[in-house]
Amino acid sequence: MISLRLFFILFSFFIMSCQQMNTDKLDLKTMIWTLHSMSDSLIIDSVSPGDVHLALMSKGIIPDPFFRDNENKVQWVGESDWIFKTSFDVPATMLGHDEVNLVFEGLDTYAEVWINDSLVLKSDNMFRRWEIPVKAILQKNNNLLQVRFSSPVPINQTKATQYGVPLPEIRAFTRKAPYQFGWDWGPKLVTMGIWRPLYLEAWSEAKLKEVFIDQHTVTDSVAQIMVNVLIESVQSCKTTLTLLVSEEMKTNIRVDLHSGINRFSLPITLFDPTLWYPNGMGNADLTNFRVIMNQEGRETSISVNGGLRKIELIQEPDESGQRFLFKVNNQPVYIKGANIIPQDNFLTRVTRARTRELLIMAYQSNINMLRVWGGGVYETDDFYELCDSLGIMVWQDFMFAGTVYPGDSAFIENVTQEVKEQVIRLRNHPCMALWCGNNEIDEAWHNWGWQKSLGYSVMDSTKLWNDYLHLFEEIIPRVVKEHDPQTDYVPSSPANGWGREKAYQQGDVHYWGVWWGDMPFEEYNVKIGRFVSEYGFQGMPDPKTIDSFTMPGDRNLDSEVMAAHQKHSRGKELIREYMERDFKVPEDFEDYIYVSQLLQARGIKKAIEAHRRARPYNMGTMYWQLNDCWPVTSWSGIDYNHHWKTMQFAVKRAYDRFLVSFVENNDSLAIWVVSDCFIDRNTELRWQLMTFDGDTLKTGSTGFALPAGSSVVAAQMSLRDFEKFKHKMQQVVLKAGVWDKSDLLVDALYYFGKPKELILPENSGIQLSAEPVSDGYLLTISAEKMARNVWIQTDMEGNFSNNFFDVLPGEWVQVLFSSSRQGLVKEDFRFRSLGELN
Repeated sequence: MISLRLFFILFSFFIMSCQQMNTDKLDLKTMIWTLHSMSDSLIIDSVSPGDVHLALMSKGIIPDPFFRDNENKVQWVGESDWIFKTSFDVPATMLGHDEVNLVFEGLDTYAEVWINDSLVLKSDNMFRRWEIPVKAILQKNNNLLQVRFSSPVPINQTKATQYGVPLPEIRAFTRKAPYQFGWDWGPKLVTMGIWRPLYLEAWSEAKLKEVFIDQHTVTDSVAQIMVNVLIESVQSCKTTLTLLVSEEMKTNIRVDLHSGINRFSLPITLFDPTLWYPNGMGNADLTNFRVIMNQEGRETSISVNGGLRKIELIQEPDESGQRFLFKVNNQPVYIKGANIIPQDNFLTRVTRARTRELLIMAYQSNINMLRVWGGGVYETDDFYELCDSLGIMVWQDFMFAGTVYPGDSAFIENVTQEVKEQVIRLRNHPCMALWCGNNEIDEAWHNWGWQKSLGYSVMDSTKLWNDYLHLFEEIIPRVVKEHDPQTDYVPSSPANGWGREKAYQQGDVHYWGVWWGDMPFEEYNVKIGRFVSEYGFQGMPDPKTIDSFTMPGDRNLDSEVMAAHQKHSRGKELIREYMERDFKVPEDFEDYIYVSQLLQARGIKKAIEAHRRARPYNMGTMYWQLNDCWPVTSWSGIDYNHHWKTMQFAVKRAYDRFLVSFVENNDSLAIWVVSDCFIDRNTELRWQLMTFDGDTLKTGSTGFALPAGSSVVAAQMSLRDFEKFKHKMQQVVLKAGVWDKSDLLVDALYYFGKPKELILPENSGIQLSAEPVSDGYLLTISAEKMARNVWIQTDMEGNFSNNFFDVLPGEWVQVLFSSSRQGLVKEDFRFRSLGELN
């Protein structure tokens, strides 16, 4: 049991006491709304005000923009102006409060808010919370609320003209999710609407507004914490504050409030605390802190599910440059992560259940950190709460990406408030590991040639760069330090461009030599940074996902619809170019999908293994990207419909606690073993060289020490020793496993040649059986001969625990297919392997 000692700052008492301390809310977003076009007579009844596109889709006025090439047919929506209207009554109890505020948790983006013909707000930032006092203009019945949205498209144009200096992207003038203006994996769908909660909030005398759990010192033996409380009061009075920690201990103090903002700091010392750890390090244990404000039995409270932990970014100089590693609770942790983008172009239809499904998939993939990319949005409270409970750390970009931004006082004031609000909202989450100022602006300024292409003068360049430094190296870090001093900040990701030598010696790097630079996958073995926070390769989505946005006639590589769902200018060509290097290129459309996914997985696997082998020089790898915002050919491992591509299964294996990795160099083969375990082990490497028909050619074993958190060469083999056998090297496979006594920790296969060079059996004699179990079906797959990259498919919805795996001759693999569908038999599953294509 946790022993608890509380120290409280003493306050003087006034003789005056509060009369009432309760808060009432009225949800306005669930009212009956109408949507009006400001350019014609279009009026739509009974809609949700969250998003104009979705409202129009719900009434059949526009087609689904995700289907076929409908994106082009709905551009007029984002270029038009719209009004959402509703009316509401206010209970007398609410009107009797001292304060009645209209609260928008999120308005997208340029909006005028009118109540009963009074203009109460002009919003200009999608990422801000708006709270407006409205008691004086409310009436008991039939209050008319109008939210008038103006299209950001012409506003951007006007602001760009007025600014005088051209910016690389005119979206920079609007504080709105950048990706909604289009990206190289997403459509241009400029949304408008009330995208987060909207309500009336009424309170009297005092309101408990903020609780911040500032973790000063956290060790295995003690946690010293300051609970900072902010209360707003309309007058001087007394109240009682109660602090509960995991409901085990309760302490009360009587405090004095003055009119305005009141701040109190409550120091706490916890002995032998239960600490929070990320996925793979330990349990993500949460500690509940609840602050209650009480007057005569009427209570308001704020509850914080915090995690006791210390996360720090270490950037100390070393002999090779400068380290970039994370420590959690004073232990170095290797980051196995991914970049996450918004889950949909229409954010209001992203549910907690959908977010949970995606994050559980990340957890199952052994991911311990997600980077919330700066071209999207600050995620929902659900997202961060789920990351807290799953032990997934968050690298949080601020929402600035791929362009320089204005530096005028109005813009700076706006984004300063945005940053403050988001830091305050997210700082209590134990998953929060790092704040980052922006995505790729520093790199772009120094490497993308804006100065020349946009014709900047020396004066222009000086101003724009000074504006950049002012925002990202002065204003934002100052706000972070003031409101979240326990979380580290970096100005930009990456620290240096991938074309510069410095990028591989310090800071984080986005390595795009593969793909953008057309370099071969083998370059991943050379270009290894201290922390690789972006790299990737495209693969096509699952056939069922393709079916969801196409007609049968669209399902070919040259169709206009498939081109509309490939947003990279050279994406189709690059996939084929890389495919020709490593694979035989199939003609059949579904076979091409299959091989494109194998290709993507091959590249990402090479990158991850190279990074992990380089530990401790490299201490983190985060591939681009986890997910999609619509159905598309992209860099994602999980497509829009949450189907796993081959790559995601490869990531799951490559991110396991233990890794076996092979490096062939001239006539030798090194077998590396990587451990993310926190204990030393004495292990044995056992290996077997066998033909694709199942004949064993040679076996061997060797003992080796595997220290905690290490990367070691367990064995070095001469390839000439293998060449004496009558079989060609393209007909054999090497299996290597790491054993701790009788426990197999990890194993892996190595093939002597690219996939297109292998002489695989055309008929592997694959057999599949399906047995119903409590949560789906247990599939058993066996093969008479080598079966490479076995892909199990079914028309039923569900999730495979493993797929795109290899089956050795005479062996079997078991896979759980999780599904609620009853009565499936083995004939409901089909499979293919690479040998059938070769």
